[in-house]
Amino acid sequence: MYTNGLELVAIAAEELAEKLRAIRLSVLSEQRQAIYKERETMTVNYRVQKRIGAEESTLAELERAIARCELALLELDAIALEWEMLS
Repeated sequence: MYTNGLELVAIAAEELAEKLRAIRLSVLSEQRQAIYKERETMTVNYRVQKRIGAEESTLAELERAIARCELALLELDAIALEWEMLS
């Protein structure tokens, strides 16, 4: 079968696109897991600090940290949607 070279370029481009999709999925998954772990750590820390009577400023900082984790998860969702649109 005769090819003019463009078919080979198209095949190579599709293979690269598949690799990029796999890398992106991996990165999003790893980041999501890291944020979940951070959020759970902060939640446990908050509960412990509250039980031992920590100052309000300490509890407030932990609440902000938990909120940042929630925002990070939302941002990951936004990035995933952007990447889907690019594919």
